[in-house]
Amino acid sequence: PGNIKQFDDKVKEIAKAASETRTPIRIGVNAGSLDARLLKKYGKATPEALVESALWEASLFEEHGFGDIKISVKHNDPVVMVNAYRQLAAQSDYPLHLGVTEAGPAFQGTIKSAVAFGALLSEGIGDTIRVSLSAPPAEEVKVGLQILEALNLKQRRLEIVSCPSCGRAQVDVYKLA
Repeated sequence: PGNIKQFDDKVKEIAKAASETRTPIRIGVNAGSLDARLLKKYGKATPEALVESALWEASLFEEHGFGDIKISVKHNDPVVMVNAYRQLAAQSDYPLHLGVTEAGPAFQGTIKSAVAFGALLSEGIGDTIRVSLSAPPAEEVKVGLQILEALNLKQRRLEIVSCPSCGRAQVDVYKLA
């Protein structure tokens, strides 16, 4: 609904088509797509504003009998994002799609995503994740898999446990890693 203009009739059409084809819908709210009324009410993209927007948009589909919904409330600040998802999880039973929007270049975005996802997933909050980096999409997938492996939510492949500068290293650990 946030990106559907003249959404009253469109939401009904979309809900009907999604229901007929058994297609789930993701309601994605982020700091850049908040309704002007919510920005005015809260002053900025707060966790409360993100959650209010997501629940309102979900209610538009619920009014048409559609409930196969997944929700995301993304923000570029991991602290705001984590607080928004915690609030949303407390107020809704919908599956949650985690993401830090505009996370940045590979190193910075990896840190932001790992911190935010680690906090939420360790609390049992979140059903799917999306790592958004200013990097090739394959890197986003690798980072996401590594985060899940670090949290023991995905079986690890090979893991190198080492101290690269340790005198006990018998191989070039930097090269191996």
